[in-house]
Amino acid sequence: MLFGKSLEKYYTRKYLDELEKDLEGCSEYDRDELLKLMGEDIREKEKMIDKDRMCSDLAYFIDTVKPNMLDCCEKAAVPCKPSSYDRLRNKIQAHKAAQAQKKENTMRNDINVNLDVAGTSQRNDARDHLIQRIDSIFYAKYSDLSEKFHLNPPKGPKTVGEFKERIEKGLFTLDFGDAKDEAKLSRYNDISHYFSWRTPDTQKDQEGFNAAEKKLEEAKTKATDDIYVLDAEKGLEALREFEAWTL
Repeated sequence: MLFGKSLEKYYTRKYLDELEKDLEGCSEYDRDELLKLMGEDIREKEKMIDKDRMCSDLAYFIDTVKPNMLDCCEKAAVPCKPSSYDRLRNKIQAHKAAQAQKKENTMRNDINVNLDVAGTSQRNDARDHLIQRIDSIFYAKYSDLSEKFHLNPPKGPKTVGEFKERIEKGLFTLDFGDAKDEAKLSRYNDISHYFSWRTPDTQKDQEGFNAAEKKLEEAKTKATDDIYVLDAEKGLEALREFEAWTL
């Protein structure tokens, strides 16, 4: 019990019980404020007793006006201001309302934050997926360009008969580059350095490949930028456009 019987001299037990109920869950600060206000109120009562001489002693005053404090003010014929009970109870109720509003605002903020986080996470997941798809498409197109411009030599014959046929028809290429005639052949510099199964139709076109690769890189960069800047649907459109890209 927060309020002992000593306070029943000035407040009914009913009022004290109601006040204790109002204070449930409040801070120590609020309780301290209550005691201060109650002390002020009690001192005012004692002053009214002396001033208006309503009774010969404090006991008579307490027994006469104990039922409630408003009766005290009326009998004393003194302008009555809100009692400490009323002032504090109003303060407590305002405090509780503010705390409830703060809790509600916090819950709303948490919900909004969670929704924002969920939405951001979904957008990031979609973006990551599209970027991975862009990379896969890029490497597939890069491989196609390598084949188109014959970066890698064609495969050699599988049988002796095919080998003879290719040699007889001249379906091979000798490219000595800057090698000098007196250069020695060895296992580190054998005939494979100068010989390939390239035909006139499968000669390496490095310049053509470099130009095509540059255009492919530009198309990839555009699609990637759109995916990072635009929403998921626009990002998907950018991916489809890159997927359909041809030289």
